[in-house]
Amino acid sequence: MATRGDVQNITLFTISAETPLATGPTFKEGFTGECCVDLFLFGDNSNPTNKANPFRNDKTSYFEYYSNDTATAVMKLQKCVNGIMTDQHTIDGTYGTFSDFGEFQSDNRKYISLKSIDWTAILLDFGEGKYRLIVETTNILASVVTVPDCSFTYTLKNYTDERADGTVFIKSEPRNVMGNIKRPSEAFTFPPDWSDGIRIPAWFGGDFSEYEEEKVRYSTGFKQDLTNDQTAKYILNTGRLPAIAHNYIKTNVLQANVIKITDYNTDNANRHTETVVKNAGEYSPNWIKRVKNATVNIEFKSAFDNLRALNC
Repeated sequence: MATRGDVQNITLFTISAETPLATGPTFKEGFTGECCVDLFLFGDNSNPTNKANPFRNDKTSYFEYYSNDTATAVMKLQKCVNGIMTDQHTIDGTYGTFSDFGEFQSDNRKYISLKSIDWTAILLDFGEGKYRLIVETTNILASVVTVPDCSFTYTLKNYTDERADGTVFIKSEPRNVMGNIKRPSEAFTFPPDWSDGIRIPAWFGGDFSEYEEEKVRYSTGFKQDLTNDQTAKYILNTGRLPAIAHNYIKTNVLQANVIKITDYNTDNANRHTETVVKNAGEYSPNWIKRVKNATVNIEFKSAFDNLRALNC
């Protein structure tokens, strides 16, 4: 999910006085040129019936919530056509699990959401290209002009091993109350059974282990092992990401209840497909002055704790 404000203004030009292009909506933004995030997604149009294969069919989700002064909210799929984001479909459930405006409510807010988006179906219907989801709203006060909200911008392509090489797909299942990454004083509740995903340039693996032992010491000085716990650990090394992607990962991913990581690097010594992990350290991007994008190394540990030797 991308919070409100995570997009950039689009300046539209006129080809000639006789053939003007339609002016699209203006979107909320924090800093000009920094808010639009273009991420890769893959569908599999070579075998569209095999949508259950998570390795070739990316699944993302998107929701927005609004206070009671919002009268209506409509979600739309847009595709970049000749440089202009153009409406392709009014979301109704064709391309995922749709919850219309107000079907889910929490803390005096009404939600609209599309979960487990079927990008393969979108790929088959509309082809490769750049896509995003928007939510257009109307306000109960006619004098108030509302501005559409927007998801990440996705470059949707047909899956090939070559295209996916050098990327990692992270699936998260947040089931809790969370602070808004754009408005820290505000908290919200994720919709029921929520899940989301993000594909980033990265490498995941470098498997290693840490050990913790519990011992008993006898009067002779001899120490006897009682337990020997092994914790499997991993490293995620990312490419350069913009600030809003870092905010998403460190909040919506690392604070989620369930995190599953799939690595697509062909030269990786260890294969990871939906490896279930927990955050094991801090989140410290390598920010460099005058460079807006940064890499980050994240340490994870296995979500399972079964590598335990009992010696008594």
